Amino acid sequence: MGRRYIEDIVEDVTARAYENSVRLFRDACTLYASGSYPTAFAIAVLSYEELGKMHAMSRIGECTYEVTLADDPASAGEFFDDVLAHGSLTNHRRKQEAALYGTNLIAVVDDPTKVRFITGGGLEVAKQQALYVELLSLA
Repeated sequence: MGRRYIEDIVEDVTARAYENSVRLFRDACTLYASGSYPTAFAIAVLSYEELGKMHAMSRIGECTYEVTLADDPASAGEFFDDVLAHGSLTNHRRKQEAALYGTNLIAVVDDPTKVRFITGGGLEVAKQQALYVELLSLA
C-alpha cells in the first residue's frame, strides 16, 4: 500500500477527471448546437471544474513525495480523508480556481477581472443561474 498505492489512485482519478471533462464538454457542444444555451453553459462549466479536479489531483500526486506514508491501508485512507476535507476535489469554486490557475496562466496574468470573477464566485453564480429560475424581490 502506502505511497505507491496512493500514486496509483491519484493517477487514476486524474485520468478519469480528464476523460469526464472531455465527455461533459462534448455534451455541452451538443446542447449548444441544439439551441439549449443555458444548459450548454452550465455543462461547460462542469467540464471546466473537472479540469480543475484533474489539476488538483496532479498537485496532490506531487505532494505524496513530501509526506511520510506507512505501508498500510489506514495511512492511505487518512491521506485521502485529509484531501477530501480540504475541499479541492468537491468544492465547485475551488475546482474552478484550480482550472483557472492550471489551464490559463497567461490569462491570469493578463486579465485580473477574470481572476476576480472566478475566485469571487461569479462563475459559480452564473452556472447556477443558467439552470434555475431565481425569485427576486420586486420591491
